Amino acid sequence: MVLADINSQKHPRGLYFLFFTEMWERFSFYGISGILVLYVTKQLHLPDGEAGLLSGAYMAFTFLAPILGGWVADKFIGYVVSVTIGAILIFAGNVILAIPSFDIQGVYAGLAVVAIGTGFLKSTVSVLLGQLYDKKDVKRDAAYTIFYMGINLGSILAGLIIAYVAENINWHYGFALAAMGMLLGLIIFLIGFKKHNYSDISNIVRHENLKQKLAGIPCSILLVLGTIAAIFIMYTLLSDPGKTKIVITFISFGLLIYIAILGIRAKTSIERNQLFSILVFIVTAIFFWSLYKQSFNSLALFIDRDTDKVFMGHAIPTSMFVLVPNSLFLVALAGLFANFWIKMEQKGKQISAPAKFLIGLIFTIGSFATFAFGAYLAYVSGNQSSMFWPLLGIFLLTCAELCISPVGLSIVSKMSPTHLSGFLMGAWFLASSIGSYVSGLLSSFVSIPEGTVDVKVTANAYFGLFSNCTIGMLVVAIIFAILLPKIKRLTSDK
Repeated sequence: MVLADINSQKHPRGLYFLFFTEMWERFSFYGISGILVLYVTKQLHLPDGEAGLLSGAYMAFTFLAPILGGWVADKFIGYVVSVTIGAILIFAGNVILAIPSFDIQGVYAGLAVVAIGTGFLKSTVSVLLGQLYDKKDVKRDAAYTIFYMGINLGSILAGLIIAYVAENINWHYGFALAAMGMLLGLIIFLIGFKKHNYSDISNIVRHENLKQKLAGIPCSILLVLGTIAAIFIMYTLLSDPGKTKIVITFISFGLLIYIAILGIRAKTSIERNQLFSILVFIVTAIFFWSLYKQSFNSLALFIDRDTDKVFMGHAIPTSMFVLVPNSLFLVALAGLFANFWIKMEQKGKQISAPAKFLIGLIFTIGSFATFAFGAYLAYVSGNQSSMFWPLLGIFLLTCAELCISPVGLSIVSKMSPTHLSGFLMGAWFLASSIGSYVSGLLSSFVSIPEGTVDVKVTANAYFGLFSNCTIGMLVVAIIFAILLPKIKRLTSDK
């Protein structure tokens, strides 16, 4: 369907190459994310709390790094070079993770290299796609939709391939497959470049900026040294949860306070309303992502320990649960949600963007109530509960994602003052980074002694966490609902 749509719409050939580049990069990323907590707890015997913090910090930094990587691409090396460097670093990081002789220090090092590589690649490959189209080209939105499908396809493949190999054959083979996926993505990207399938402006290297000197050192040398230093800093933070907490807390509060100050200092009431409305959505999104990212932390461990995963006589790998259902539900539901919003508008019953956000919060409450119920059943019976409950919970969480993620992007792009549009869009993505770390922090509150196999003990612990998450999100939703009329006025959205 994707390739047929590409052909029928006559998209630039570069879309083919960028689609598969992103697909294989996401194959690598989600492959690591899906098996990381399971690997470090089951193979390296890391306590659950430390594993959750590690996973949360890793995901947080992979969302933070592209902000700096995008700036380097803009000012110095261009987008083609940036994607190439990023892919090489991601490949190298996965190779480090795949070396069996390395212990937890090797994990920290491998994740640090992958995170910095993602910084160079993640945002710039999206920019490359946009440069293939004129800003008024009607095919532009369709291209990004197709591109987004590549992300989900990469996640599905990671769940089917890496999950199975890592859990059933060898963990390090899983990381090796992630490395091979990124290498394949790099090869496809470079073939596209060699065949001149990207825009000419995509490969502009700003040599004059690279030659400039700071403290007598050319910027080109400083960039190399800075990249090495960034990897070392990332390694230090990943290996020290205390320092990571300080950094993330500083970034979080610094970002929110800065947006609030901008709102207070706004010259017009319209701009003030825009900034404060965006601030409300960003704060709410942080709460959402902190629960959503539990899929890679506490939910993965609950499924692994307290869920019956046998289907037709075959045990389904835990990380397959983490990756595949969500992506399949996204592919199946995205069009349905989009059409539903349109049909409601055509009937004169338009659902406002803030109301869609609230619906997403309600879906999130339902999702974690479902997870909690599944854990409760396991606790009461003393046996693993049915896989139906996590699947239903993931389905509801996917519905929440479709109400919050695309709607949030639309709100920020529409409401941002022109001179702050780039910064505020970066702040929106930063909310996902902050939420990722908070998810690891929440997961760390569940501390189960190593070797515990009593379902009553483990299920009770996860029931407590999921119940508290449900109650917390209920409070957030109630506050958001109370503020809804005010938010609608701020956004001028009826």
